[in-house]
Amino acid sequence: GSGDKEKTEAAATTAANGKHFTFKITAKEAGQNIEIVEDAVFDGEMFGDYLKQYKDCDWEDSEYGIFVKGFCGVPNDDSQQLWWQLFVDGESAQVGADMIELKDGAVYEYVYTLGYDW
Repeated sequence: GSGDKEKTEAAATTAANGKHFTFKITAKEAGQNIEIVEDAVFDGEMFGDYLKQYKDCDWEDSEYGIFVKGFCGVPNDDSQQLWWQLFVDGESAQVGADMIELKDGAVYEYVYTLGYDW
């Protein structure tokens, strides 16, 4: 029916308007072996909004915006100084995900990291 065609066009429009970027989740510490690379398309401005709808992201709102608690069932572990560190195009992010704009072609990666760097 004609309804299907409209749906397809709507989806294509969203993809065209959305940002195309790479989203990676990597965990090699503490016996984990997670390596996810996704070609993502998201119709939004901020990386935080993408995370909030990402199925394998465990997050909560904090006074600083979105706080990532874990990915794929693997949580931050303060007792072991294990945490999910965000990199944007290979550089450690200096601000929270809510403050990071989505850009075409960018690479956003969360790495399960041992030891705090502050």
